[in-house]
Amino acid sequence: MKYDVCTDAVFEGMDILTAMDKLYELGFSSYEFWTWWDKDLDAIRKKQEELHMDCVAICAKFVYSTGDPAHQEDYLKDFKDSVEAAKRLGCRKIIVQAGWEVPEISHEEHRKIFMDTVKKAAPLAAAEDMMIIIEPLNIKVDHQGYNLWDTEESFDVILQIHEPNVKILFDIYHQQISNGFIIESIKKHLDQIGHIHVAGCPGRHEITTGELDYKHIFEALKEMGYEEYIGLEYFTHKPKEEGLKAAQALFV
Repeated sequence: MKYDVCTDAVFEGMDILTAMDKLYELGFSSYEFWTWWDKDLDAIRKKQEELHMDCVAICAKFVYSTGDPAHQEDYLKDFKDSVEAAKRLGCRKIIVQAGWEVPEISHEEHRKIFMDTVKKAAPLAAAEDMMIIIEPLNIKVDHQGYNLWDTEESFDVILQIHEPNVKILFDIYHQQISNGFIIESIKKHLDQIGHIHVAGCPGRHEITTGELDYKHIFEALKEMGYEEYIGLEYFTHKPKEEGLKAAQALFV
């Protein structure tokens, strides 16, 4: 099993270079983060090489919505920049959001444009051997108005986009809130999942908190033959090192 840590979440407010040092000291060799456009990529790459760490995933720039027909070309232009940023860091996965709905665009139209945008972005990523991972988010607690939240519907979107390098980022925290049935959903759609995020639920804190038995989930993932990364993406409720060490004790 492969694990990484989302520095923008776990080390919220901390400089990413310092966060990378701390992860290295704790024995992590992989990391991910959200926003590349407000960071010094040359410094990150230098630190990455110094520590022999891998960047697993970054977010596509989200100034424009994937579901806005008036700005589809603007989004795709920004996406090209995201691909270049990922390339500089040797990163293979780009996280893409389905976007938040606005009154002037219907849910159905937003969805249609979103899928068309991703279909157009897919070859740009594929040209650099990169994967687009679409992230469904829950709308009950954290992301009201988000266009894609239902588990089965999300996997149906992947089938409709029908691009080999487009998969789902299955965030267990979000999907537990949205639909539950975590292990069986992953087992049913394993080939459509390109990345997994984990956090305690409820609360989105350390994975040793809440109602989810992550040791059991990790064991199930290993039995299924899941080969992609599991990203620790939570907001700390305890000292950072303590929470990360407790997570490591659950790894299989």
